[in-house]
Amino acid sequence: MFSDLAQGVSPIKVYEYLAVGLQVVAMRWRELDIETLPITMAEGEAEFAAGLQRALRATASDKAALRRHAQKCTWDQRLRKLLQMVGVSLDTG
Repeated sequence: MFSDLAQGVSPIKVYEYLAVGLQVVAMRWRELDIETLPITMAEGEAEFAAGLQRALRATASDKAALRRHAQKCTWDQRLRKLLQMVGVSLDTG
């Protein structure tokens, strides 16, 4: 579905949408599969349409939960995750 180039692109916009409490519905994409984000990923048009319907029913509480999740998605956390993958820690003591 996506070109090889698009497959390796970071979905930074998704974090911005979550930060303002927007529900995200996207076609399945490798970079989104890697992350643990509270989004709906679809395999085809029918799943995408169903995801949109669910997104339209989102409550204020659902939107607040998305904002809280986005607050944990900082560059600092991303760096720590990458360093952990290669066995390095920024924590001292």
